[in-house]
Amino acid sequence: MVDALEKTGLKPSEFLARVPVYPVIRRNVPCRNELKPKVMAEVEARISEVFAGVSDVLKVDGVAARMSDGWVLIRPSGTEPVIRITVEGRSEERARELADEAIRLVEGAVSRA
Repeated sequence: MVDALEKTGLKPSEFLARVPVYPVIRRNVPCRNELKPKVMAEVEARISEVFAGVSDVLKVDGVAARMSDGWVLIRPSGTEPVIRITVEGRSEERARELADEAIRLVEGAVSRA
């Protein structure tokens, strides 16, 4: 960051004011540990149809979907009987939309497991 400040000649406050802020929302959905594999299999199978404009799906630590205006990570907790949801959107409204969609997806999968 010091290098960037030197190159731009900006004060730290001016530099940081130019950095975009992307709201992050985290939620947990209750899920018994023995249901997690079934729930995550359904999440993986349906994530591209639930979220519009998915450009990439990663399956490293759960299932992550990337869109042009945000991303969603859905993963089973290793320590609690919950599925963890983390979303980031270009706006607070978009982050809430992504979180709501993710919660519906996971709750539906839990109810069918």
